[in-house]
Amino acid sequence: MKSATRIAAAVSAVVLFTAGCAAGATARSSVSQPVSSGLGASPTQPSSPPEASRLIVLADGVEGGTGLWSLGAGGQWAALGATPNATALGRTSDGIAVASGHDVDMRPASDLTHAGRHATLKWSAAAPAAPVVSLSGSPAGKIALATADERSINYWLAAADGTVTAMASAPTQSFTPLVAWLDESRVLVPSTDNQQVSRLAAVNVATHDVSTINAVLGVTVFGASYKGQSVAVATEKGVYAGPVAALLGGTPPQQVATLADTQVVWALSTDTAGTQVYVLAGTEAADGTVSALHELVYAKQGSIWAKLLDSPAPFTKAIAQVCTR
Repeated sequence: MKSATRIAAAVSAVVLFTAGCAAGATARSSVSQPVSSGLGASPTQPSSPPEASRLIVLADGVEGGTGLWSLGAGGQWAALGATPNATALGRTSDGIAVASGHDVDMRPASDLTHAGRHATLKWSAAAPAAPVVSLSGSPAGKIALATADERSINYWLAAADGTVTAMASAPTQSFTPLVAWLDESRVLVPSTDNQQVSRLAAVNVATHDVSTINAVLGVTVFGASYKGQSVAVATEKGVYAGPVAALLGGTPPQQVATLADTQVVWALSTDTAGTQVYVLAGTEAADGTVSALHELVYAKQGSIWAKLLDSPAPFTKAIAQVCTR
């Protein structure tokens, strides 16, 4: 059920947010009363994550619609403000980018509560009907984009001036439409082979070469640190994390946590150093709806990963999350 409904649920969530609906057909349903998360035993359980990291989530429940949430020390959530019609959230060199349709709001990390620099995407061909569902900014100001709806998934590159062109050699099938810059030349995306096995791939946007990553298979979602030093991935069985260089070289990432049969990971983020992993997870019902959303924070302590925090989410449906530090 997890793999069969993942992409449909992700697309449905964006469509429902854009339409302003209150309930999802196949995506995240209403959060039930907080439950204990079984995601991985942890040898230590500090009371809060380190202050050095800041998690931002694009989700519902802000002023009656979509908006930004921040997770603070001790697991406290704070609403940062509404972002009507927002469909995607990504990291940039100095903050975040929020996509609404085909427009992008670039907000500095110093002020995430107000709209920032507005960037209009200028398509070199006809703009797709599908909304932007994932984006990632490079240090030089380029933006990698994924657009998706029930009929299509496409990957794009936006220059610093907003001009958008199709990403050459990008996968034609993706389990979950996601993008993340590794450096100024390579973009990490999910890919699905002809046997419907999902994995990661690195697309070189300069040479149009694609490097398929076989170190971990059955990937459902991933989150890369800013500047691409490390990556966290989830499969139906667990969460894993490790250096991107090792992953590209074929070394499997270290296991961070084990998933129970009914648990599903909806979003992943890592800090810049790759020493903290943020896992947004919930419980999946037989009809594919996901409830009881929790944000779980893990930290690398020596040679092991320890759970630092298990915080019930104040929202019922989430689109994306990023770590700004």
